[in-house]
Amino acid sequence: MTYIGGFRAQSGLVMAADGEESRLDNKNWVEKIYEVYTMEWQLGIGGAGLSELIEGFITSVKDEIEETKPQNFSDLKKRIECVLRDFYREDVRMFAAKSSHKQIAFLIFAQHWSSDDVIFWQTRATKLYEPKSGNAVIGIEGPLCKSALKKLYRENMPLAEAVLLSVHLLGIAKNTVANVSGKTQVLIAGGGRMEMEDAEYVAAIEERLRDYECEINRIFLALSDTSVDMRKMRSLLREFSEHTAFTHRQHIDRAMKTGKASWDLHQMGALYLKWPTWHAITVTNDGVEIEHDPDKLNPLSKGSHLKSLRVTK
Repeated sequence: MTYIGGFRAQSGLVMAADGEESRLDNKNWVEKIYEVYTMEWQLGIGGAGLSELIEGFITSVKDEIEETKPQNFSDLKKRIECVLRDFYREDVRMFAAKSSHKQIAFLIFAQHWSSDDVIFWQTRATKLYEPKSGNAVIGIEGPLCKSALKKLYRENMPLAEAVLLSVHLLGIAKNTVANVSGKTQVLIAGGGRMEMEDAEYVAAIEERLRDYECEINRIFLALSDTSVDMRKMRSLLREFSEHTAFTHRQHIDRAMKTGKASWDLHQMGALYLKWPTWHAITVTNDGVEIEHDPDKLNPLSKGSHLKSLRVTK
């Protein structure tokens, strides 16, 4: 089974997938999001179905683009649809497997190297379509995933939140849909490039989401309970605020440890922000420290973070 979701956000696109391929009683760990690079184009392709067929399609798409050199999205769409027709007529039809096991679907991000514009297509048989709702899911989408997507997704959401949503939906799928498992892959497209998110950072996101879900679930029912008097409610909200603020601070500190150098810490050219950009940052032999005290941050104004890095020994 597979869960692959694609989401349009304010400044780009996000695709996420699980890493398990199941055949009868056998489980294999595979990559389901592929990066394709040619002289003119960069593509991110997520494939649901048999990995042998999907990898063959990926190779054929790259060969077709390199040979025909499409100049715009319209030409690229036509070339990929040609590959899809040949793929279903030859590869899928001739592959030795039951028809029920040869159900294939793709999500495709495409971007020309000369432009920041990025397009999002979903396949339906041999045709490409742009998802009207700004998001699309292929594979198995359980009812809980559908419900969470409907509640949380909005097309103009910040790119960072789209990344969080994609990981959250994968977490729900792994817990509720049979044979959706393995490491979560996340691909981000925007700003003229595509990047696969670091696996360690994705795992940290999963941990953060679990932490906050526990906190929110704990207070959710209490907020709706009219037998709780206002004094107790204020106490619960104060405790919730203090605990989540402390947890958020810890998560910022952990996220910053993913920065490998000063330009990482300042997130220069990053597709989306992973920690506050205007706080004072100190690099020591023991790691990275960020100033959280509001009183000490008053002299710092937003945009001055490039001058705030201090390196100590």
